[in-house]
Amino acid sequence: MDVGIVGGVEFLWNEANPPLNVSNALETPMLIDAVDGYSYRCDKPIHTQDVYVLDGNNMLMSRQLVDVLGGFDDDFYMYYEDADLCARALALGYRIRFCAEMQVWHRRNLSSASIPYRRQYLAQRNHLVFVARHFPTTSWRRTVRKLAWQYILFGVSGRETGLRRWRTVPPLDVTRRRAHLASGLWGLSHGSYLKVKRQQVSARGQRSDSYVTHLQSR
Repeated sequence: MDVGIVGGVEFLWNEANPPLNVSNALETPMLIDAVDGYSYRCDKPIHTQDVYVLDGNNMLMSRQLVDVLGGFDDDFYMYYEDADLCARALALGYRIRFCAEMQVWHRRNLSSASIPYRRQYLAQRNHLVFVARHFPTTSWRRTVRKLAWQYILFGVSGRETGLRRWRTVPPLDVTRRRAHLASGLWGLSHGSYLKVKRQQVSARGQRSDSYVTHLQSR
């Protein structure tokens, strides 16, 4: 199986972390939670190895593979588009490779910080699209519904937690509460859209029920 996509280390670049300094805080490949499909970042160095997702800010692939995959899906716009691309490449039989010597310094949130509601909403909405596209046939609908209701609960309660731990978690600001409510309601009302998005990747052979199985084996 050929390597299709290669990515590497992202060093933070801000006032406390100057560019080209390898002692900066770092973030290595994104990780995907195999239960709910959340993406999160690993902040510990890892060695060169095969992975299942890479961050789009430090990613290299051939033009041929870009053409085969159709590039990033424009419907994502921002957030989860890189995870979706990697999942589609894996479904076609390509390997995803993390290279520890491939380094970038990234100034984060320079543009997205000016649109906090849209940033939060799209991250959560696209999370639901990613789950719908790449989770197993037997569980994707159930997982999307669970996550959508969870987002609604966060918006209503004002805390990103269940009711049992409600008093131990800091309250959300109004912007984040609105984004939670909007993305949760979107997920519950767009089942047909999510089914079509899943069918699109399936028709191109760019979806596999084994994706979550791979995540669980890490």
